[in-house]
Amino acid sequence: MALKKRTNNLLTRDEYFKWLRSFPANYCAFCDMKNNILIKDGSFWNLILSRAPYWRYHFLLVPKRHFREFSDINTAELSEFIEIQKLVKDMLTNAKLKHLDGKPINRFLFFWRFREELFDPIKGVTKSDHFHFHIVPEREHLWDAVIEDNATEIDIEKVREIFKTNPSTTHRITT
Repeated sequence: MALKKRTNNLLTRDEYFKWLRSFPANYCAFCDMKNNILIKDGSFWNLILSRAPYWRYHFLLVPKRHFREFSDINTAELSEFIEIQKLVKDMLTNAKLKHLDGKPINRFLFFWRFREELFDPIKGVTKSDHFHFHIVPEREHLWDAVIEDNATEIDIEKVREIFKTNPSTTHRITT
């Protein structure tokens, strides 16, 4: 079966890694909006379609200001973040989108990740440290392929100890 030629400028994961390698050091693709597919422009945030989606209808909510961690969001940015995130969820839900198998998309997954190490040695690319929030369709068993069989093999007391003695913890957390 022949593959259909894409006309939407989206990239496969391999094309994405090649694209990332084409940029000079310290370049941020999220700061340079000409390389993104802008869907909605807010005062502090841009909603973009992922150039190299993990799943169909994969969106990114990207702050216009470059920062690294969720805790770096200021009050005005947080207010708009909450507003846009809800708007996106409502608009996608009302659009009655469907998965490739025809089942309705009626659940979404919202996530971000923090990377201490930005270089991916397997793909030979440096990932962006520009905070971004993923909004993707979700369905039952989506994560089955990545669930660790031994995820329950942790020492709960050691985890509790981390939060009791960690000097960088500035908020009181009770267990």
